[in-house]
Amino acid sequence: LVSGLHMLGKCPEIVKRWGSEVQDAVQSRNPMVQFHSVAFLYQLKNNDKLAISKLISSLTRGNIRSPLAQSLLVRSVAQVIADSQVYAGQERPFYDFLESCLRHKGEMVIFEAAK
Repeated sequence: LVSGLHMLGKCPEIVKRWGSEVQDAVQSRNPMVQFHSVAFLYQLKNNDKLAISKLISSLTRGNIRSPLAQSLLVRSVAQVIADSQVYAGQERPFYDFLESCLRHKGEMVIFEAAK
């Protein structure tokens, strides 16, 4: 996953084929694998705002247990909320997710959600 993140800048057409394997890695029990797979998916879809919004909405409904991945997800949600001022009706689930992150057991996630 880390190699894929590094290769994304140099050979994006090869790395984009790995999407389904990376989606499977999000469901891993290992927290570092979850973090790197979420980061990888975010970087893969970074240029498409609609794809980022769909990715984040699917990940917020999923079971991300890694505090690092949760923190990255909170940052991504905040970015989507800041970018999507035009779509005012779609933001409510994201605000609910941020509010639930304020009650997370990891301090890092709470701090990111409070920012």
